[in-house]
Amino acid sequence: MSHAFDVTPLFVQERPPEIPRGRIQVITPETGSSAFVAMLDKVAEESLTWRWDRATGQHTLYSPPQPGRMIRLTPLSEGRLLSATGRCGEGHAEARLWSAPTEGTMSIARVSGRLLWAARDLSRIVLVDREGGIVQSSLVEGGAPVRRWATELFESKRWDPFVPRPVASAGGERVFMVQGNHRVEALSLAEEAPRPLFEADDELTRLMLHPDGARLITASFDGRVMVHDATSGAPLMTLDGGDRVVIADAMRLSDDGARLFVGYDDMTFRVWDMTTGALRATLHVPEEDDTLHGETRLVRFHTDGVHALASHQNHVVHVWNTVTGEHAVTWRGPDPITTCRCDAQGRVWLGDIEARITVLAGTSPT
Repeated sequence: MSHAFDVTPLFVQERPPEIPRGRIQVITPETGSSAFVAMLDKVAEESLTWRWDRATGQHTLYSPPQPGRMIRLTPLSEGRLLSATGRCGEGHAEARLWSAPTEGTMSIARVSGRLLWAARDLSRIVLVDREGGIVQSSLVEGGAPVRRWATELFESKRWDPFVPRPVASAGGERVFMVQGNHRVEALSLAEEAPRPLFEADDELTRLMLHPDGARLITASFDGRVMVHDATSGAPLMTLDGGDRVVIADAMRLSDDGARLFVGYDDMTFRVWDMTTGALRATLHVPEEDDTLHGETRLVRFHTDGVHALASHQNHVVHVWNTVTGEHAVTWRGPDPITTCRCDAQGRVWLGDIEARITVLAGTSPT
């Protein structure tokens, strides 16, 4: 069955009058046509969170402004919401558990630090604290630290913007981190200290853990994407894009982990097979279209398993068919795009710098 990609807007939600101007950072769609949304007020450097219900046209504020940039929103049972802000090195990162607004919006518990992993019941969370240590804690018990491991993730309480952030395994039992720009270390929460896994030839710009938990994926300044064994650190394959430099933020795995979507500094994109290391497709922006310029920051596989989307932080989204390698369609919005999510129904949720939400139809069987 073939699929056509439809960029017709199904609905558009303009910024509510009582919400300040700012850019959408996170959209977490729910079932139906509702979503949790986080926006950054760039003047106040604070994040504001609300739930938007398209059926009623109403939005419900979930929290007062929080310092820092929102990086995660996770809806939980009984109307509760887990939020996490960034900027750990500058002292503003925290994770909070919020009650449902019907009960009177309130922060039930909070912890300071960059959230890496959280159990669904919040009985155990893993984060990086303001001194660069790995901390195991519990939001159910108010956020008190249970255990802490010292690391060298950053100095002077600041993140190096060029050093990849740590990643945690799906069960939260292991944390992988880059030390000194080249060295990758692993920390098992059952051990006393991190252990070295491997040393890269060039400075690393991205660190990812494959969904199978058995493979680590890195990108470096020399343009190579490497796959390593997550237990031994042994190299498994090299995905070589030639002289092109990998854009650190432009790497995304498919939901099944079978393919890797990578953006390069020459505005080309490649789809790699994560089993064989073979190049499946090279994707190009149409020659007559120069709207995708500068660093690409939004790349994503669509939930149909066929298409992939990419955009610079401008008003354009490009869509390709990754099976044929052909450019499928271009969508142009009124303002620069800042976030993109695809839901289970195949719709594409876009947020922009004017706190506007646009939902595109996505794919439909033909």
